[in-house]
Amino acid sequence: MNRCILLALLPLITAIPVAVNIDDQDAVNLGAYDRARFDLVESFHPLQPASAVTNDQIAEVRAKAAGVKQNEALISIDLPTQMQSGNPARIPERLAFGEWTEWTSWSVCQNGERSRVRTCVSRRPALRVVCHGDAIEIEKCYVDAGEGHIPVAADPWSIEREISGDFA
Repeated sequence: MNRCILLALLPLITAIPVAVNIDDQDAVNLGAYDRARFDLVESFHPLQPASAVTNDQIAEVRAKAAGVKQNEALISIDLPTQMQSGNPARIPERLAFGEWTEWTSWSVCQNGERSRVRTCVSRRPALRVVCHGDAIEIEKCYVDAGEGHIPVAADPWSIEREISGDFA
């Protein structure tokens, strides 16, 4: 008896809040029935806290970090320069106010977000080009149920028959 009560209360005692994003647009067709109650597929475990690194471990940590791929857009632009009259040397200005290029197309929806970027450029050659505004836009997104290729049983009772062993 006590064991049953403990097992019933265990999820309430160890419950950790989980954020659930709900699409208020009609992007996902989940069917006509009520979605007020749902069960999580896997349990949530918080990340381990960070620990201090000693001087002996710094080289090892740097070697690991060097192998991590950075998630940054690589934009290659030639060093801007300007021609000075009477002098063939090309000397760039220190600062120029630029303008934004067109936004790239939206990235694929991944982990509930998609993004697009743009580049700040100047027609005047400069070492530093300044534009007002953001170079990246990130927005929440939701994959349509048809896009995700989620396998669905043709017969809704097939899972019940498989669990019960009734294959007749």
